Amino acid sequence: MLESLKAQSAMEYLMTYSWAILIIAVVIAGLFALGVFNSFLVTPRAQPGSCTVYRPSGPGTVFLIDLTGTCLQESPEYVGVFGGAGTVSTGPNTFPTNSLTFSAWVYYSADTGNPEDVIAVDSYSGMPVIVPYVATSTQTFYVTFYWSGGSSTTYNSGLTVTPDEWNFISVTYNEVDINSWVDGNAGTTTAATSALNSNPTSNTLIGGLSSSDYWDGDISNVQLYNASLSTAEMTALYKEGIGGSPILLQNLVAWWPLNGNADDYSGNNNNGATSGVTFTSSWTSGYTHP
Repeated sequence: MLESLKAQSAMEYLMTYSWAILIIAVVIAGLFALGVFNSFLVTPRAQPGSCTVYRPSGPGTVFLIDLTGTCLQESPEYVGVFGGAGTVSTGPNTFPTNSLTFSAWVYYSADTGNPEDVIAVDSYSGMPVIVPYVATSTQTFYVTFYWSGGSSTTYNSGLTVTPDEWNFISVTYNEVDINSWVDGNAGTTTAATSALNSNPTSNTLIGGLSSSDYWDGDISNVQLYNASLSTAEMTALYKEGIGGSPILLQNLVAWWPLNGNADDYSGNNNNGATSGVTFTSSWTSGYTHP
């Protein structure tokens, strides 16, 4: 009889409180999905300007350059909010026509029906050098290259980005091949058809060329090189995460972390001016450290 009473009491307890246990389980699952328990996101965040490239001989030099400050690949305190209405305009950086690498962390959630530009690398007589963008209707990552003869080619990477998540995108050009990556995955390789547009004189624009193609979301950690990074180097850069420092410092042209400002921390003084861009510390949803 006593055992029967104990079993009955246990069943009554479970029936009474099982709903509460179920609710708690659902809440915990939701918090995991939001990244609340992602240990990387609760570590100390990098403050604006905490890591920079030191060039003892001045901008444009490579002798004894090195990283200085706190460069621990911490998550940034802020990211740039472009929201389909803003740009960061930088100085007329001069990129060689024989090699180039671009990388950035990007986030978007809205399908505007238009392609959304991440950056327009330099302009010359109204023609940029490269324009990486995402076709938001299909989430496909494309790059348009503008050649020195006045023609252009749009390259389909064969890769897609994931809406409502942070994605690492990058593209390389070495005068022979064009390659791209999304979240460490390599896209299709295609042959370059000509030399890149040269002698750029207008500003580089982060966030898009025109209002119809402005990036509708957030951007962080934009890096530009005058060399074509290898697959191993690109993988290493991705594995560092959204707060990763540049590699191949001798070939680094510009580095805009967009961590609270539009300053260039490459030591080359390519500081940007914001227009319609804000910065937020509430950016961690949708981010998982590689």
